Amino acid sequence: MQTQAPTADPTMTSPAPEATSTAPATGAADVGDAVAALEQAAGALPDGQPFDVEREDEGGQEIWEIKVASAGQQHTVHVSLDGSQVLQQRQAETPDDDVAKIAAAEVDAITALRTAADEHGGSLDEMEIDTRRDGTLVWEIELVQPDGTVIEVDVDAMTGELIE
Repeated sequence: MQTQAPTADPTMTSPAPEATSTAPATGAADVGDAVAALEQAAGALPDGQPFDVEREDEGGQEIWEIKVASAGQQHTVHVSLDGSQVLQQRQAETPDDDVAKIAAAEVDAITALRTAADEHGGSLDEMEIDTRRDGTLVWEIELVQPDGTVIEVDVDAMTGELIE
C-alpha cells in the first residue's frame, strides 16, 4: 500500500542534503514535468510502479528513461521531457532486484520526489529506489539547485521522511 508523506513537524529540522557535484542547471528538468513523466510511465502499464528515472539523450532529443514494475516484470518506458507522452516502451528479459524493492515500498516515486523538492527545491536530475547499508529502503533523489550544484536527498521509502 502506498501512503502520503507525513506532515512535517515544525520543531524538527531536516537533514542537510549531501552535495554530490556541480552540473549545469540545464541538465535537470522541472519537478512538475518529472511528475507528469512519472504519471505517464505508470499509466502505460497495468499497476505500473516507476522505480528508476534518468534523463537520456536519444538521437539528440532529451527524454526520460523510466523503469517501471508491472506484474512482477520490469519495463523501460521512454517519456517526452515535458512528460506529455510515452514515446516507447519495452519489457526487460529479466527484472532486476529493484522490482522487489518497489513492491515492498510504501511511498511511491511521485510522493518521494515531491517531498524532496518541497524541502530542498531544485529540479530533478535522476532518482531511484535503493537499499542503504543499514537496510533502509530509500528513494535516492538528485536535485539540481539554481546555482548548478547537485544534491542527493534520501527519502525513506516506508515512511516518506527525509533521512540522512
